[in-house]
Amino acid sequence: MNYEKMSDEDINTEVLRVLYGDVVDYWSLSDCGTYLYDCGPIGDAFYKIELKDYCNNPADAWPLIAENRINIDFQYGEWPTAEYSEYIYTDKNPLRAAMIVFLMMQGHKEMDK
Repeated sequence: MNYEKMSDEDINTEVLRVLYGDVVDYWSLSDCGTYLYDCGPIGDAFYKIELKDYCNNPADAWPLIAENRINIDFQYGEWPTAEYSEYIYTDKNPLRAAMIVFLMMQGHKEMDK
């Protein structure tokens, strides 16, 4: 994936896909407001996913950063760098960089299956 060309909304959508699976309908994200209701039932109910802004809201991103032990380093260059093991990404927005590292980690897990 070329993360540089992805918008924050695209990154947020991919994080939601990792967390909630294919219940996220990308095209409805712009139209739904605070909550996204999936288009398919699960049992007698529907999925209800609170939309989060992982790229810009520390309260949304920090649990993923801490749980996955992603390091945000401000020492190496002009922009902050997020890293975990061999996954490193630099961006002017440290939360966006951390979410991209999170997605890189997930991509690696998918290839191991």
